[in-house]
Amino acid sequence: MKIYTSIISLAVLLLFAQVTFAQRTIKRVLFFGNSYTAGLPELISKLASSAGDSLIFSDASAGQTIKDHATSPSSFTAISSGHWDYVVIQCQSQEGAFRDAYVNANVFPYAKILADSVRKYNLCGKTMFYMTWGRKYGDASNCNNYPPLCTFEGMQMRLRTNYLKMGFDNDAFVCPVGMAWRHARTNSPSIELYDADESHPSIKGMYLSASTFYAAIFEKSPLQVTHTAGLNSTDLDSLKKAANFIVFDSLATWNIKYDTLVNDVFYVALYDTVTFINDTKSLSWVQWDFGDGGQSQDISPVHIYGRADTFAVNVSSYVGCHQLDTTFEVITTMYEENIPDSAKDTTVVKPNAILELEANELFVFPNPCKGALTIVSDFGAEQSGNYSFLLFNVNGIEVMRANLQGSHTRLDLSSMQSGVYFYSIQNGSKQSIKQKIVLLE
Repeated sequence: MKIYTSIISLAVLLLFAQVTFAQRTIKRVLFFGNSYTAGLPELISKLASSAGDSLIFSDASAGQTIKDHATSPSSFTAISSGHWDYVVIQCQSQEGAFRDAYVNANVFPYAKILADSVRKYNLCGKTMFYMTWGRKYGDASNCNNYPPLCTFEGMQMRLRTNYLKMGFDNDAFVCPVGMAWRHARTNSPSIELYDADESHPSIKGMYLSASTFYAAIFEKSPLQVTHTAGLNSTDLDSLKKAANFIVFDSLATWNIKYDTLVNDVFYVALYDTVTFINDTKSLSWVQWDFGDGGQSQDISPVHIYGRADTFAVNVSSYVGCHQLDTTFEVITTMYEENIPDSAKDTTVVKPNAILELEANELFVFPNPCKGALTIVSDFGAEQSGNYSFLLFNVNGIEVMRANLQGSHTRLDLSSMQSGVYFYSIQNGSKQSIKQKIVLLE
């Protein structure tokens, strides 16, 4: 056993850091629509940018109706070329509310063609049907032929029914813009959502539509958006709240099922040496950029910086076809053999010692552990009682201590909460470098 003695500051002995961050989200979206889509992607992009996110988009609209989109060769060229996160599909504003016979023949088959193409060419891509809104006073031109179209409410509920059918039949999301309009009309009737033609959106209507899309695409509340589009704060608050409520109060209603992927990373720093740990589930591979020019594709690498500084570390975790990017800061320090009295402060403690354990001196298993943990040591039976097993949570707080008994010690950890911990062996004032252990339920 090798023992190295040093003066160690409590502030720098071991730094445990669970990485927390506000992730910037980038989404690639292809739009198929008509005049109801004109200008909408640009506004969604501005909303996203103001919230720290980014929308990369293309408008591949190939006509007015969904049949136009589904029968145009250019549509399939666009779908197959972009590695899209979402492909947004909008019907002509009236056709989704027509009689069942018309919709069954002229809408649903073409929705399937487009959704099938999205699945074929975009491994992680998802179709999102753009549920539009009813005309302000209903569809007067078709009212006599089909009474449900005579009012906004009747037309809107027909659009709701048929867009939801397209969504569920094609394993697609539905962006409930029309229902956000309905909510705003009911709760904020003074806000004029319509242009003069009582069909197309005003800037307020477009802002509501864009807010609804921001929520559905980015999986985030539009309440954090700061772009105003020139609207007053009262209207903005009402519009963003309507979009937020409709999307997130009823995710299952809109067949929205997000992949709950999290870049689960943290690090342990000892002076200028940092152990990075990636516990992201179902990892395919990982790329670390340590911020000093060094890189690694190890899941949990150890990196020696060689100097005291602050480094911006980036880790890209790949789970299937998903890429999760996280950037965070790591602060390193340098070990000093002798610290002059003038530099000492209350964080400097009495001389301590680091135990460096040989590979065959200690075995801790199983890891991950469920219930009981076994510790096999080669310290000698007469010495083992002088050694203790210490368990720490990710914040570096000691949560358990037990004396080793002989060469085999068995500990019951069933009462501990599941999660990531670290353990160390202590002998008097000497303590080994902490090692990671995972406790299962």
